[in-house]
Amino acid sequence: MMKRFILSALLLFSVFTASFAQETDSAYVRSHYTKIERQIVMRDGVKLFTSIYLPKDQTKKYPFLISRTPYTVAPYGEDKYKLSLGTFPALMREGFIFVYQDVRGKWMSEGTFEDVRPQTTQKGNKAIDESTDTYDTIDWLVKNIQNNNGKAGISGISYPGFYSTTSLPNAHPALKAVSPQAPVTDWYMGDDFHHRGVLFLNDAFKFMTTFGVPRPKPITPDKGPRGIKLPIKDDYRFYLEAGSVKNLKDKYFADSIKFWNDLFKHPNLDTFWKARVILPHLTNVKPAVMVVGGFFDAEDAYGTFATYKAIEKQNPGANNILVAGPWFHGGWVRSDGSYFGDSWDEYVSDPNAPVPYQDGVQDKRTREYMIDDQRFAARRPDVKVYQTDVLTEDITLTGPVLANLVVSTTGTDADYVVKLIDVYPEDAPNPVPNPKNLIMGGYQMLVRGEIMRGKYRNSFEKPEAFVPNTITKVNYPLPDVAHTFKKGHKIMIQIQNSWFSLADRNPQKFMDIYQAQPSDFQKATHKIYHDVNNSSFITVNVLKP
Repeated sequence: MMKRFILSALLLFSVFTASFAQETDSAYVRSHYTKIERQIVMRDGVKLFTSIYLPKDQTKKYPFLISRTPYTVAPYGEDKYKLSLGTFPALMREGFIFVYQDVRGKWMSEGTFEDVRPQTTQKGNKAIDESTDTYDTIDWLVKNIQNNNGKAGISGISYPGFYSTTSLPNAHPALKAVSPQAPVTDWYMGDDFHHRGVLFLNDAFKFMTTFGVPRPKPITPDKGPRGIKLPIKDDYRFYLEAGSVKNLKDKYFADSIKFWNDLFKHPNLDTFWKARVILPHLTNVKPAVMVVGGFFDAEDAYGTFATYKAIEKQNPGANNILVAGPWFHGGWVRSDGSYFGDSWDEYVSDPNAPVPYQDGVQDKRTREYMIDDQRFAARRPDVKVYQTDVLTEDITLTGPVLANLVVSTTGTDADYVVKLIDVYPEDAPNPVPNPKNLIMGGYQMLVRGEIMRGKYRNSFEKPEAFVPNTITKVNYPLPDVAHTFKKGHKIMIQIQNSWFSLADRNPQKFMDIYQAQPSDFQKATHKIYHDVNNSSFITVNVLKP
């Protein structure tokens, strides 16, 4: 069994790789999707407002990708379209039936809203909770929307992440994949408004001044609450001068916001809070689950890891994975990662001091260069190095290898060398016998390497110059691979712009290189990009045991 494996040039930083949009996202949505709006009836008769985006290509069947939210599915009106569909632009180009639903009691849906609604303990076909609402929604979709393939997925970030999690108990048979991302999970122990019983005052107060305002009837955002304008633009001073939480409630809310009333009624961990924790109900999980979160999430880091752990513990053998990275709340979607530094790596390549293909002195090209130690190259400032953490199990890569680079250069031509490398552990023993005096501790064995002349990136018949300082894609194959990276090793990628004297030098200007004079060879500054929209990576098959 094989599956596709992606090695990102950001040390496996990206969860997904966004596609380069040939059209703007908003134009793509209108040209490829038809929007319809429906009121879907739940088992107790309450109708939930639902926007559905149908692919115009009706020659094949599509799965549903669902988002249930308390934050509005706007814009409303079948002639008004979202600017983009799905968590990432690449998803809408894959082809899904996108479904957006206002949850019970919010915006244009009927019913009464309840924060982190508990799982129902009532019996009978009229008993409802968020799990039953999700079940009824999926059931209606598969029975009433044409050209669906009978499969559905659901995802959401933050509060919508909570609604993703609640789809898991007694899940509809059509629900195949669920991705709770930074999910609201436990508002007493660690998410958003309490940490270990301590009220997180700033977040709770400001959020509820708008979100907690009661809605007498279905409304659109233009008629929704506007929140409270604080008299002081200094949080510390404002809350200190307020004197107490009670004073804030009395002055700004009185008894108008149910959640604040509940805070005062339930200062301790009691049945009110325990009933709102979804974790004990995550048993007999059938859909595949991918929990996503950030290590620097100020709101719902607790929920991310608690959800993953609960599913793992309560469902042995479940298809449950965790994706976590150096992100703030929703940062894997809402930013390009630049807040942690540049979204590219920059370096200077000088063709008059090219990167050698092999260490030491040789009077001829050796066969061993194909497996040689690459530490000599890794030490150079004009070679960019990316590597995984230490592998916890063997990984066997097989078949085609494709380099997908997103680059820019100050020149008008450039060569690109991508090397796939097996990094040995520091305590790896030396071979016996050892006639070449190899030091295997930390050895960087070349597994595959290939070079591409950039001007031929689109056509070998019609070379094209690079536009200086313009983001450009350079995609090309490396030779096929069949190699096992052993447990304790690392997978490394090196990227450079010369491989001398194995390959001739590129003057880094667009010209007939066979006619190049010494004066034509010039330095150039190169960038390798690795943000959400411009991500460099390689793809290769992983052979699963």
